[in-house]
Amino acid sequence: MRTSLFYTLSIFTALVVAGCTPVIMDTMTHGIFRRGDINFIDKNNAAADYLIGQARTYIDRHAMIRAEPLADRQHPGMVSSLSKSIPEQIGTRLAQLGYRVGLDAVASTPDPNYRRPAGDVNARPAFILSGTLSHERTEVKVASRITDASSGQIVAAFDYTLPLTSQVDDLAQPQPQIIRMTP
Repeated sequence: MRTSLFYTLSIFTALVVAGCTPVIMDTMTHGIFRRGDINFIDKNNAAADYLIGQARTYIDRHAMIRAEPLADRQHPGMVSSLSKSIPEQIGTRLAQLGYRVGLDAVASTPDPNYRRPAGDVNARPAFILSGTLSHERTEVKVASRITDASSGQIVAAFDYTLPLTSQVDDLAQPQPQIIRMTP
């Protein structure tokens, strides 16, 4: 009993003295991406903060960023509610931070937290917010990117996972599109 208590206290003391406490090691993400109880908006807001942190030197606040649906690796060319809601929430957060973001391609309903930028949002954007979704057994992998529209260079990238709950699975189902073809 004393020996195990001694070893436990020794290890704890070594971690604290070395500055390797779980709190310090997890300061960048505040545990957001490891906790299952955090909602999508929190994860997507954190992803937006990481993306803009990387791209801040490239993106001027007056430059237009156009959000596009995420590409589904298992169902190329098809769009799901999840593939639209993730860039919509990331774009809304970028707009809250003062950037000009066009959400026309991903907006599902009017969001009171988003104010459409002045000017022509359908004009050629300077940057594209896009990425991919990949369905795994127990999770959905999200790869978000901000790309320079003129050069195709990726200026910011952030990858994270979402737990595959029944709600996520329902949102991730592709929405079939009916296409009329004339002879």
